[in-house]
Amino acid sequence: MRSADSGSETAQTIAALVRDAEACPAEAAQQLARLLAHSLASPSTADRREARLGLLIDLVSSGTGEFVRSEDYETERERRRARGEEWPAASSLSRAYGHWLTAVRAACRYWFDGGQSRVCSDHHHARPTKSYKPQEIRSALLQAQAELDVGSDGWPSEWEFYEWSTIKRRLARQTGQPCRLPGRKQIRKAFGSYANAVDAARRVASG
Repeated sequence: MRSADSGSETAQTIAALVRDAEACPAEAAQQLARLLAHSLASPSTADRREARLGLLIDLVSSGTGEFVRSEDYETERERRRARGEEWPAASSLSRAYGHWLTAVRAACRYWFDGGQSRVCSDHHHARPTKSYKPQEIRSALLQAQAELDVGSDGWPSEWEFYEWSTIKRRLARQTGQPCRLPGRKQIRKAFGSYANAVDAARRVASG
């Protein structure tokens, strides 16, 4: 996001040029003034990206503590469209942010931390964690499969699972709800690897 300081520095530079009549004739001064006005009025790339997140931020801030699935977003988007509101499709947000999970995390950061400039001071991650039973880990993987757009036969990648679990814990913490999801250590301790844990969850899912 463009800072006020950078805008002030630009204004001071142009003002210095304008004061020098020989270095900046009237026509050039007018062009510089128009350029400055456009520069300060035009939203930055970060501004435009945050504006796209409005509906997603709304859903994150609803206080339910639930992960916002892309289909939930689309349902609300269609409802809002009937009221005359226009919001980007979930697929557009996924492209803009690289992944739906990244878009949801950006919306969480904007709502809970006030944008990208603040750092969360919550030290919840430093609290001791009880051991996870294998069935708890399998259940977490099945839940992630249900909430992420991976298809009935697909499974979240390791990155998708940990990103999803981070968002879920954050939402639960902010709304005061319990949330117990395993991290890398717990999964490796129980199954040796994430891939092994997915294989175990797949066997449960297939009956």
